[in-house]
Amino acid sequence: MYPHFLEKARAVSELRRVLKPDGQMIILHLMSSRLLNEMHREAGEAVAEDRLKPVEVVAGEIGAAGFQVISYEEQDELYLIRARKIEGVRVDAGT
Repeated sequence: MYPHFLEKARAVSELRRVLKPDGQMIILHLMSSRLLNEMHREAGEAVAEDRLKPVEVVAGEIGAAGFQVISYEEQDELYLIRARKIEGVRVDAGT
């Protein structure tokens, strides 16, 4: 669902808020960002602009939002980011 968030920074901030201490967030798609973006573009107006950035870019954004990125990987058939909420880190919610 990550590509469908209109305000990704706010969504990540809210996910961080509701996670329990040391809780994990996982972003998983069974295709690469390139293939997913192509599929959305071809699907038409409803999702044509719902884009997913390359995994290293999103992992960096999530790390800056108060998560410890545990691992990330992107291949044609996999897009995966695992991150853990870091306690005691104050971050801007992007609001």
